[in-house]
Amino acid sequence: MAANEREIPLFPIRAVLFPGAAIPMNVFEQRYRTMMDEVLAGDRSFGIVLIRAGQEVAGPATPVDVGTVARVEGLQRRPDGTMTFRAVGVQRFRIRELLRDRPFLRGRVELLDEDASPIPQELPGQVLEAFFAYLEAASGLTGGWLHEWCKAANAPTLSYVVAFYMRAMPQIKQELLEQDSHQKRLEEELTLLKHETELLRQAPPSRGMGRSFNLN
Repeated sequence: MAANEREIPLFPIRAVLFPGAAIPMNVFEQRYRTMMDEVLAGDRSFGIVLIRAGQEVAGPATPVDVGTVARVEGLQRRPDGTMTFRAVGVQRFRIRELLRDRPFLRGRVELLDEDASPIPQELPGQVLEAFFAYLEAASGLTGGWLHEWCKAANAPTLSYVVAFYMRAMPQIKQELLEQDSHQKRLEEELTLLKHETELLRQAPPSRGMGRSFNLN
Protein backbone atom coordinates (compact mmCIF):
# COMPACT_ATOMS: atom_id res chain seq x y z
CA MET A 1 0.00 0.00 0.00
CA ALA A 2 1.03 3.60 -0.55
CA ALA A 3 2.29 5.65 2.39
CA ASN A 4 -1.02 7.49 2.66
CA GLU A 5 -3.10 4.31 2.59
CA ARG A 6 -4.12 2.02 5.43
CA GLU A 7 -6.69 -0.62 6.30
CA ILE A 8 -9.15 0.39 9.03
CA PRO A 9 -12.41 -0.89 10.51
CA LEU A 10 -15.44 1.04 9.27
CA PHE A 11 -18.48 2.03 11.33
CA PRO A 12 -21.37 3.08 9.02
CA ILE A 13 -23.87 5.42 10.73
CA ARG A 14 -26.55 7.91 9.73
CA ALA A 15 -24.49 10.96 10.67
CA VAL A 16 -21.41 12.79 9.37
CA LEU A 17 -18.32 13.32 11.52
CA PHE A 18 -15.90 16.15 10.74
CA PRO A 19 -12.23 16.47 11.74
CA GLY A 20 -12.01 18.18 15.12
CA ALA A 21 -15.62 17.36 16.04
CA ALA A 22 -16.88 14.64 18.38
CA ILE A 23 -20.03 12.52 18.46
CA PRO A 24 -21.28 10.07 21.13
CA MET A 25 -21.27 6.39 20.19
CA ASN A 26 -23.28 3.56 21.76
CA VAL A 27 -22.04 0.09 20.79
CA PHE A 28 -24.26 -2.90 21.53
CA GLU A 29 -24.25 -5.18 18.44
CA GLN A 30 -21.82 -8.09 18.79
CA ARG A 31 -20.09 -7.40 15.46
CA TYR A 32 -19.27 -3.84 16.53
CA ARG A 33 -18.25 -4.94 20.01
CA THR A 34 -15.79 -7.31 18.31
CA MET A 35 -14.64 -4.45 16.10
CA MET A 36 -14.10 -2.11 19.04
CA ASP A 37 -12.11 -4.77 20.93
CA GLU A 38 -9.70 -4.83 17.98
CA VAL A 39 -9.66 -1.03 17.76
CA LEU A 40 -8.88 -0.68 21.47
CA ALA A 41 -6.11 -3.27 21.21
CA GLY A 42 -4.52 -1.14 18.47
CA ASP A 43 -4.19 2.61 18.03
CA ARG A 44 -7.83 3.30 19.09
CA SER A 45 -8.78 4.64 15.65
CA PHE A 46 -11.38 3.56 13.09
CA GLY A 47 -13.42 5.09 10.29
CA ILE A 48 -16.87 6.64 10.52
CA VAL A 49 -18.83 6.79 7.28
CA LEU A 50 -22.34 7.86 6.35
CA ILE A 51 -24.63 5.03 5.23
CA ARG A 52 -25.50 5.20 1.54
CA ALA A 53 -27.84 2.19 1.62
CA GLY A 54 -28.83 -0.47 4.10
CA GLN A 55 -29.38 -0.56 7.85
CA GLU A 56 -27.38 0.89 10.71
CA VAL A 57 -28.46 -1.95 13.02
CA ALA A 58 -28.90 -5.69 12.42
CA GLY A 59 -28.03 -5.72 8.76
CA PRO A 60 -25.39 -4.92 6.13
CA ALA A 61 -24.81 -1.28 5.17
CA THR A 62 -23.12 0.24 2.13
CA PRO A 63 -21.19 3.42 3.01
CA VAL A 64 -20.39 6.52 1.00
CA ASP A 65 -16.83 6.88 -0.29
CA VAL A 66 -15.54 9.67 1.98
CA GLY A 67 -15.47 9.45 5.77
CA THR A 68 -13.44 10.53 8.78
CA VAL A 69 -10.88 8.67 10.84
CA ALA A 70 -12.06 8.79 14.47
CA ARG A 71 -10.22 8.30 17.74
CA VAL A 72 -11.87 6.65 20.77
CA GLU A 73 -12.04 8.83 23.90
CA GLY A 74 -13.88 8.48 27.22
CA LEU A 75 -14.67 4.79 26.85
CA GLN A 76 -17.11 3.27 29.35
CA ARG A 77 -17.91 -0.46 29.37
CA ARG A 78 -21.14 -1.78 30.83
CA PRO A 79 -21.43 -5.12 32.65
CA ASP A 80 -23.29 -6.62 29.66
CA GLY A 81 -20.36 -5.90 27.32
CA THR A 82 -21.88 -2.90 25.55
CA MET A 83 -19.94 0.36 25.60
CA THR A 84 -20.19 4.10 25.09
CA PHE A 85 -17.48 6.55 24.06
CA ARG A 86 -16.79 9.74 22.14
CA ALA A 87 -15.58 9.44 18.55
CA VAL A 88 -13.28 12.39 17.86
CA GLY A 89 -12.69 13.23 14.21
CA VAL A 90 -9.05 13.26 13.10
CA GLN A 91 -8.67 13.18 9.31
CA ARG A 92 -10.75 12.65 6.18
CA PHE A 93 -10.29 9.56 4.05
CA ARG A 94 -11.56 8.08 0.80
CA ILE A 95 -12.44 4.39 0.54
CA ARG A 96 -10.49 2.63 -2.19
CA GLU A 97 -11.71 -0.90 -1.47
CA LEU A 98 -14.29 -2.39 0.87
CA LEU A 99 -13.12 -5.49 2.74
CA ARG A 100 -15.72 -7.96 3.98
CA ASP A 101 -13.45 -10.58 5.54
CA ARG A 102 -14.59 -9.97 9.12
CA PRO A 103 -17.99 -9.83 10.87
CA PHE A 104 -17.68 -6.04 10.56
CA LEU A 105 -16.83 -3.87 7.57
CA ARG A 106 -13.26 -2.81 6.87
CA GLY A 107 -11.77 -0.66 4.15
CA ARG A 108 -8.53 0.08 2.39
CA VAL A 109 -8.59 3.86 2.55
CA GLU A 110 -6.57 6.80 1.27
CA LEU A 111 -5.94 9.47 3.90
CA LEU A 112 -6.77 12.91 2.50
CA ASP A 113 -4.39 15.81 3.21
CA GLU A 114 -5.67 19.20 4.24
CA ASP A 115 -5.94 21.81 1.50
CA ALA A 116 -3.09 24.31 1.85
CA SER A 117 -4.29 26.74 -0.84
CA PRO A 118 -4.52 30.43 0.15
CA ILE A 119 -8.01 31.62 1.13
CA PRO A 120 -9.29 35.15 0.45
CA GLN A 121 -8.59 37.18 3.56
CA GLU A 122 -12.15 38.44 3.95
CA LEU A 123 -13.88 35.04 3.57
CA PRO A 124 -13.45 33.64 7.12
CA GLY A 125 -14.78 36.88 8.59
CA GLN A 126 -17.81 36.79 6.32
CA VAL A 127 -18.55 33.19 7.31
CA LEU A 128 -18.13 34.03 11.01
CA GLU A 129 -20.58 36.92 10.74
CA ALA A 130 -23.11 34.75 8.91
CA PHE A 131 -22.62 31.87 11.36
CA PHE A 132 -23.21 34.07 14.41
CA ALA A 133 -26.30 35.57 12.79
CA TYR A 134 -27.57 32.06 12.10
CA LEU A 135 -26.97 30.96 15.70
CA GLU A 136 -28.87 33.96 17.00
CA ALA A 137 -31.79 33.41 14.61
CA ALA A 138 -31.93 29.67 15.33
CA SER A 139 -31.45 29.63 19.09
CA GLY A 140 -31.04 33.16 20.44
CA LEU A 141 -27.32 32.65 21.16
CA THR A 142 -25.38 35.92 20.97
CA GLY A 143 -22.08 35.04 22.66
CA GLY A 144 -20.24 32.39 24.61
CA TRP A 145 -17.36 30.01 24.26
CA LEU A 146 -18.26 28.88 20.72
CA HIS A 147 -18.02 32.42 19.38
CA GLU A 148 -14.63 33.00 20.99
CA TRP A 149 -13.37 29.60 19.84
CA CYS A 150 -14.46 30.24 16.25
CA LYS A 151 -12.76 33.63 16.19
CA ALA A 152 -9.47 31.97 17.11
CA ALA A 153 -9.81 29.07 14.63
CA ASN A 154 -7.91 28.98 11.36
CA ALA A 155 -9.86 28.82 8.10
CA PRO A 156 -9.75 25.01 7.62
CA THR A 157 -10.86 24.38 11.20
CA LEU A 158 -13.58 27.01 10.91
CA SER A 159 -14.98 25.29 7.81
CA TYR A 160 -15.37 22.03 9.76
CA VAL A 161 -16.78 23.68 12.89
CA VAL A 162 -19.46 25.53 10.95
CA ALA A 163 -20.42 22.36 9.06
CA PHE A 164 -20.67 20.43 12.32
CA TYR A 165 -22.85 22.94 14.17
CA MET A 166 -25.35 23.34 11.35
CA ARG A 167 -28.05 20.70 11.64
CA ALA A 168 -28.40 20.20 7.94
CA MET A 169 -29.57 17.01 6.29
CA PRO A 170 -26.81 14.35 6.34
CA GLN A 171 -26.51 14.52 2.55
CA ILE A 172 -25.68 18.23 2.74
CA LYS A 173 -23.12 17.66 5.47
CA GLN A 174 -21.61 14.84 3.42
CA GLU A 175 -21.21 17.18 0.46
CA LEU A 176 -19.36 19.62 2.72
CA LEU A 177 -17.12 16.84 4.04
CA GLU A 178 -16.29 15.67 0.51
CA GLN A 179 -15.31 19.17 -0.59
CA ASP A 180 -11.51 19.13 -1.01
CA SER A 181 -11.17 22.91 -1.06
CA HIS A 182 -11.55 24.75 2.25
CA GLN A 183 -12.31 27.92 0.31
CA LYS A 184 -15.17 26.30 -1.60
CA ARG A 185 -16.48 24.69 1.60
CA LEU A 186 -16.55 28.09 3.32
CA GLU A 187 -18.22 29.68 0.29
CA GLU A 188 -20.92 26.98 0.24
CA GLU A 189 -21.46 27.42 3.98
CA LEU A 190 -21.79 31.17 3.56
CA THR A 191 -24.57 30.68 1.02
CA LEU A 192 -26.34 28.11 3.20
CA LEU A 193 -26.10 30.25 6.34
CA LYS A 194 -27.48 33.38 4.70
CA HIS A 195 -30.36 31.47 3.12
CA GLU A 196 -31.37 29.62 6.28
CA THR A 197 -30.97 32.66 8.53
CA GLU A 198 -33.39 34.59 6.35
CA LEU A 199 -35.90 31.74 6.47
CA LEU A 200 -35.59 31.50 10.26
CA ARG A 201 -36.18 35.22 10.68
CA GLN A 202 -39.30 35.09 8.51
CA ALA A 203 -40.81 31.99 10.17
CA PRO A 204 -43.02 32.07 13.29
CA PRO A 205 -40.95 31.25 16.42
CA SER A 206 -42.31 27.71 16.82
CA ARG A 207 -41.82 26.88 13.18
CA GLY A 208 -38.37 28.44 13.07
CA MET A 209 -37.01 26.36 15.93
CA GLY A 210 -38.43 23.23 14.34
CA ARG A 211 -36.56 23.47 11.05
CA SER A 212 -34.11 20.75 10.09
CA PHE A 213 -31.27 23.27 9.75
CA ASN A 214 -30.52 24.28 13.33
CA LEU A 215 -27.95 24.41 16.11
CA ASN A 216 -26.73 20.98 17.09
